[in-house]
Amino acid sequence: MVVPIPVRVLAAALTLSALTAACTSPGTTAGADGSTPAPTTSGPAGGSTTTTMTAPSTVDGPPFVLAPTSYAARGVFITPDPALTPGAADPRVTQDNLATTICRSGYTATVRPSTSVTTPIKKRAMASYGYASDDLASFELDHLVSLELGGAPSDPANLWPEPWSTRGRRHVAKELGAEGKDVIENRLHTLVCNRTVTLSDAQRRIATDWRRALDGLR
Repeated sequence: MVVPIPVRVLAAALTLSALTAACTSPGTTAGADGSTPAPTTSGPAGGSTTTTMTAPSTVDGPPFVLAPTSYAARGVFITPDPALTPGAADPRVTQDNLATTICRSGYTATVRPSTSVTTPIKKRAMASYGYASDDLASFELDHLVSLELGGAPSDPANLWPEPWSTRGRRHVAKELGAEGKDVIENRLHTLVCNRTVTLSDAQRRIATDWRRALDGLR
């Protein structure tokens, strides 16, 4: 269960500075060289076990933007708060079974949770991020580590309210919204399935900062 915490309060007159947040589990820190600690596992309701991501953050710019509508004083998160959404991987997807899991056509439809599962999670996540309950249409309940990259389907640690750029109140520019992240996820999926990038590296990249997940890749 996601535990609500106060959202960051921003003043529009302040200059936004880059924030760096380490997505680490309790008692675990990233190495001085930026290396990724070993992931931790947790057992959510239902008995399944997921792998929580612990990649260090390399955010280039703030993880939020000042929105032109109801969140102008607080900001809209364009990358998730790692304290709320560190990301989580589905251990059933491995480097050895890519051909029968994420690289198989139609795979994500077999693991995508129903709205009866995701709607309550979305409402709790909206509250945790400080968003209005009447603005659900402006946000997608996004899998930080997408299903096509082996993300955990229904673990709240992998689900966050990501702003749409073309729906609802259109809080963010296209490249900063859910539509922009989808493009990057699709490219990473292709690179994983043609064995250019390993599954674990792709998961680490998307969980650390999706905006830079393709850095250094063709």
